Amino acid sequence: MRFAKKTLSIIAAFTVMEIMVNLEFKEMEVTNCETCGQPQFKVSKKYREYLMKYIGHSANNKKKFNAYYSLRSKIVHSGQRFKTERLFGEVTDKEKNEEFLNHLEILQMCKLAIVQRLLKNKPAGQPQE
Repeated sequence: MRFAKKTLSIIAAFTVMEIMVNLEFKEMEVTNCETCGQPQFKVSKKYREYLMKYIGHSANNKKKFNAYYSLRSKIVHSGQRFKTERLFGEVTDKEKNEEFLNHLEILQMCKLAIVQRLLKNKPAGQPQE
């Protein structure tokens, strides 16, 4: 699926990441907007904080995590797809390489963040490594 359905594999990776973020922040209280009263879940903020905690806190990481969350939003909310998935897409080598690296980075980032959380949050009685 990783090579044939890049967009689908990214959505799957982000979905798993969102489950982990929800577990991490399950005790967080939802606040309401002071203007309209709508609940504010602060999904992008929690996503970024989760990644900063388990992957690393730096200005470069923050910028990258924001860009990846933006990409996720474009895919989920507007149906954007990777250019290299289009049947007759005219894609430059530079664009192909950028998409390839972004795709791999997102998959690796999701895996790393999940593994780090599991290692740092072992149940009581489990030896820490």
